[in-house]
Amino acid sequence: LRRQLQSVIRRRFPEARRIIQWIHHPRQSWVYDAFPEAGKIYHCYDEHTCTNDGQYYPEYWENEKKVIRMVDVTFATSNTIMQRRESSARRISMLPNGVPDFLFSDQQMTDDAIDNIPRPRIGYLGNIYRFLNYDLLHKLCSNRPDWHLVLVGPIADESLTQGLRSLPNVHFMGPRPHENLPAILQRFDVGLIPFVVNDFTLQVRPLKLAEYLAAGVPVVSTDFPNLKPFRDIISLVSNDPDEFIAAIGQYLASDSPDHSTRLKEFAREYTWTRINEKYVVPVLREAFDI
Repeated sequence: LRRQLQSVIRRRFPEARRIIQWIHHPRQSWVYDAFPEAGKIYHCYDEHTCTNDGQYYPEYWENEKKVIRMVDVTFATSNTIMQRRESSARRISMLPNGVPDFLFSDQQMTDDAIDNIPRPRIGYLGNIYRFLNYDLLHKLCSNRPDWHLVLVGPIADESLTQGLRSLPNVHFMGPRPHENLPAILQRFDVGLIPFVVNDFTLQVRPLKLAEYLAAGVPVVSTDFPNLKPFRDIISLVSNDPDEFIAAIGQYLASDSPDHSTRLKEFAREYTWTRINEKYVVPVLREAFDI
């Protein structure tokens, strides 16, 4: 793989004066051996010291620290991820999650199975992992059988979903192509971030937040430290089903086009174009003198 990478880069970019190698996980650090003299960036977008169920592994952290110490720049997607790593990094900087510009489009898509599900549709977009609070979702859907929970994304373990599958108002739709996300999100009345509280979720700032906002979908989320800056634009509640139900109900009752427009405008600060201009380019120019 290293030899293939060297061949591709030299063939595609024969005039390149500088190479910067950018990885997103400590296990990808083998890439750095392909061009030992190249610049090195590690983009830490998740809490890689533990699994998504919150189980911490000291050996994961030791391996990650080795990567952080060797790179020129470490980017982190949240304040808590950055704080845990700053003492080991040569240079560390914030790089929040963002969305491509096309997510703001009014893309229309016909003949999707979601259209057969009655409204209101309470949506979840993303991986269906152990960090979802399945007990919370079960109680929510049991208490409000007139609401329909729509989950769009791949399922990591079918055993996690058995309890929810017994409810007639819960719908697992499977994954959708990324380019169809604007049309999929427009079919949600409210977007959920219903996570358990563990060492993994306490560190992250979910990408789905920016995706919901870009589509103008109101958001109800478990209250996490990294979501505090968004408290004026989304609903942050405890993992109490009654609080989730109240917050969702408030959005369904208002159904304001003005609020949807406000969410989209807020999200424009988190397009990749804007994020690159504000967070990436200045750091690269200073760190690599380009």
